[in-house]
Amino acid sequence: MIEGHGDDLYLYRGKVRHNFSSNILQDVDHTALAAWLGSQPGLLTSYPDPAPEVVERKLESIHGLPRGTVMVTAGATDAIYMIARRYGGMNSYIFRPTFSEYGDACRMYGHVFTALEEADLVWLCNPNNPDGCYRERLPEVKPGAVTVVDAAYSDYSVRPTLSQAECVSRGDVLMLSSLTKRFSVPGLRVGYVVGHPGLMAPLKELRMPWSVCGMSIAASMRLLDRMDEYPIDAAGLHDEAMRMAAALRGMGFAVSDTVCNFFLATLPAGSSSELKNWLVERYGLLIRDASNMTGNPADIRIAAQTRHENDLLINAISQWISSRQ
Repeated sequence: MIEGHGDDLYLYRGKVRHNFSSNILQDVDHTALAAWLGSQPGLLTSYPDPAPEVVERKLESIHGLPRGTVMVTAGATDAIYMIARRYGGMNSYIFRPTFSEYGDACRMYGHVFTALEEADLVWLCNPNNPDGCYRERLPEVKPGAVTVVDAAYSDYSVRPTLSQAECVSRGDVLMLSSLTKRFSVPGLRVGYVVGHPGLMAPLKELRMPWSVCGMSIAASMRLLDRMDEYPIDAAGLHDEAMRMAAALRGMGFAVSDTVCNFFLATLPAGSSSELKNWLVERYGLLIRDASNMTGNPADIRIAAQTRHENDLLINAISQWISSRQ
């Protein structure tokens, strides 16, 4: 899927003042990172390492994992398509509604969609996008099946998630994580997969040389060395999400029970695309039209920002609801 992702800010250049469509933090100061990258001309004039092994070793050290259990990719989406290719033609089951790339990747590589108990590959986003809901336990699958757990939003969750070490020890789980979301650097495109070496080795054979650029490798190493400088107040963001959800429920919206900084809401009337365009044109506020993930043309996804910004959005939506009554 090329079009229809959450942060489609590029479609509204110069119009958006506050962005609620992306699930990551919007106010992270990357001035120092940008200045440092600008002082490294070799990142532009030299080939990067064919494989980003230096970042993989760093992540294995941070998570206390054995060698060969981490593969860094050009964003988590790159990993999704690589996994779908690795298990091409097999039976897949996807917990829905969810991120549409799992289904797109499976269709690209000839997967057959089956019932959970028949699946060779099970896809689970946990916490889930777009509703922020969380499953306490991994699903029961048939012997030999592999579960892909997309934990890209775990840093924004108020509930503990499966650890990387647990994932490796199980031997039947591939976990997706995202430095893009952890550090709010979507332009760098850096994700990674964690799994038992027996699962990881055939995946790494599919990775193209130089798939992660030198600037992304260098920035990842610098960010991972400075993790304390990039805190995420998951509890505070969740509180704001809950406050916004309560306000929308009072306007007649149905709202998901999220554990994250974002939630899914269903309009009491009208369409998500109509509300989205109205908010951009009238107030410069961008939300996520979630209809392509849920199949419901009345579904939107909202990610909490600052309290002031959130109030702007609540008031604007209230005006839109009133105008339709």
